[in-house]
Amino acid sequence: MKDLDLQSMVVQYLVTIGLYTNKIQVIDSPYKNKQLYLSVFASGKYNYKNDKSIKKLANKRYNQLTSEENRKYFSQFIINELTKFPIRVASFSDMLQEKYYTTSLETVDILAIPTKEFIPAIKSNLADVSFRNLKNNTTLIRNDILVYLNDSNELCYFTKENNQYKLQAIPCIVDFFYYLTLHKNSKDAIYISDNKTEYDNADNLYFQSYLNKEKYNTAQLKKDKQKPQS
Repeated sequence: MKDLDLQSMVVQYLVTIGLYTNKIQVIDSPYKNKQLYLSVFASGKYNYKNDKSIKKLANKRYNQLTSEENRKYFSQFIINELTKFPIRVASFSDMLQEKYYTTSLETVDILAIPTKEFIPAIKSNLADVSFRNLKNNTTLIRNDILVYLNDSNELCYFTKENNQYKLQAIPCIVDFFYYLTLHKNSKDAIYISDNKTEYDNADNLYFQSYLNKEKYNTAQLKKDKQKPQS
């Protein structure tokens, strides 16, 4: 699977859990392959008010947080209309030829990989890079990296137990908010607002983009059907 195809699977997964894109841009990376830069948004308030299972899980995650600071921060995702932040999506599909390392903390980072066989290679370079100068970094991977497993269609982050890294899945938007609460390296890039109009504008832009894409896909299908068979 090509890098951008693998990365596009991440975009699809984010949409299924309620993180919608209002910007998708292909960017260059320091390790030669392409990456995706996303601007994503969600409404914790809407999900909390309209989905009983989401409400129940949000209350559970709130009670699992041990500090008052984290509880207050987590609550902001739930009680406000709009949460918006940037995500950089990279991929790692060839352990022999490709490298991946953290170059900044200005975005939430997702690394897409084909299978769990790539996990040991990632684990070996995980580190707390929050106090490091990343301009000269060529090996270390931030330990709050999100990993997308294509074969199982899972988004995960690393937790550490008894000095061993383990994967924790993110199956829904509440667990993504929980992850953002536990790992605040990219906190400055997160925008939270209780302005309903701001959310509606973002939602309308996403819906219009979706309609345009569907229109293009339909036109392309018709065009392909009209081509003479070889």
